[in-house]
Amino acid sequence: MPKEPSDVTADVVATLLKPNYSVLGSNRRPREELLVVKFREFLDCVQEKELGDHLNTRKLTEAEKAFILTLNPGHILTFATGSSKVLHLDFFPVQN
Repeated sequence: MPKEPSDVTADVVATLLKPNYSVLGSNRRPREELLVVKFREFLDCVQEKELGDHLNTRKLTEAEKAFILTLNPGHILTFATGSSKVLHLDFFPVQN
């Protein structure tokens, strides 16, 4: 896992990764909105090092516990964008 800058916060990641929702009234829209809320909760848990507490229904291996403790919002940004740095420009999804 690459080293990530610790100054990348959950707020920064949530701001950079803008959701692209279905139209209002679509059957998918409520699920998409819920997913964004859950993703934000996940980011906050990662930042506050509380992810292990939310996974308490599952028995974690020592390696998984160690991974969770090192995980930070910068890793999530790198996973989602491929960039380990916050660019001064927004990230735009590729349109087909």
